[in-house]
Amino acid sequence: MTTYFSAQCEVLAYVLSMAFAIEGVMYLVVYRTERWQRLKSKVVKLHREVTKKTGEDGSLGKKVKVLAKDLKGASVALYQMKYRCNFGVCAAYGILIWMLSVKYDGQAVAVLPFTPLRFLQRITARGLDGRPQNECCLHFFYILCSMALKDTVH
Repeated sequence: MTTYFSAQCEVLAYVLSMAFAIEGVMYLVVYRTERWQRLKSKVVKLHREVTKKTGEDGSLGKKVKVLAKDLKGASVALYQMKYRCNFGVCAAYGILIWMLSVKYDGQAVAVLPFTPLRFLQRITARGLDGRPQNECCLHFFYILCSMALKDTVH
């Protein structure tokens, strides 16, 4: 039981520290720049205008259609600024999962309080041959941790 707890804490610490590190780098590289701030304020302003000028029945006039087109263009520009950094984020998370999978290869990291459905057992018990079906591998626990923590940190 204590080996599961120490492994869980270690994986959780790695995921949490990676999420904070990536958000810090994204802040320095993207969010702090003058271009990002300008585009973000433009998107917020255009969104307010489109929302305010849209008719009660949801109809769009010519002016609102132009504003909506501008809003879409500004949103795409914001996404493109973040998109470049997403390659580095994917690489960092890939390296992290590779390092952890080397360390915990063939070891159970947690015990699930239930027996997973048959089609989920391939994910939960990946690489745990001959183990009880309610034990889960690193990959499943990593997925759960990252789903729970990445959006919270962001």
